[in-house]
Amino acid sequence: MNWIDSIKERHACEDVGVTVCSVDGLTMRDFTGEGGDGVFQGIATTGSVDLDDEVVEPDGLDWSYALKFKAMYPSHGGYGTDPVAKLLAAKRKGDGWYFRGQFLKSSEFARQWHALCKEMGSFGVSIGFQAMERRRPTDDEKKKYGPHSYYIATARVLELSPTFMPANPDAIAEFVGKGKMALTDDQTVRLERMVKAKRVSVELARSIGYEPKRKTIVLLSA
Repeated sequence: MNWIDSIKERHACEDVGVTVCSVDGLTMRDFTGEGGDGVFQGIATTGSVDLDDEVVEPDGLDWSYALKFKAMYPSHGGYGTDPVAKLLAAKRKGDGWYFRGQFLKSSEFARQWHALCKEMGSFGVSIGFQAMERRRPTDDEKKKYGPHSYYIATARVLELSPTFMPANPDAIAEFVGKGKMALTDDQTVRLERMVKAKRVSVELARSIGYEPKRKTIVLLSA
């Protein structure tokens, strides 16, 4: 059992995931070498019900530990596994969290993970955290977020991990290479649906490059 698993067992910790969509056409040089800085950004949990039938309250997340040590292990690897990226930022934005990370340029292991992500076509990011207050949801919380089994009011974020099994499917992200890359059509459509369904605010979606469609008004003269 690694250190993440042992903490989960002692403190009822869980994972919250976000989906990161891989950008086609990036070479290894573009991603980790001189042609790019390996930066990626995305939307973390927005309080939606995850695959564990839980809601993690966005206002209850403390990122100080994760931002202090920065290490991003693959699939919550912990000790015995080298980090593949470092966490650059995590900010409360709109109705959720925005994060920014960077794959390590000097690590062969990081390049292997990039190759895996390219071959898979997409991957996820999961927040490993220590639940400080985990309980059954109140009627008001069920009304706000929808039916769920457990409500995590406060939690300490320990690390953010690339993974192919994210717990939260209600999120999206993009790579940033040499200059910011535009969202793909699929990403834009998905964000539009999430915004329309009020699962993600326009402000949060804009943090990774989304621009809502402008309505055209035609004035007819008599």
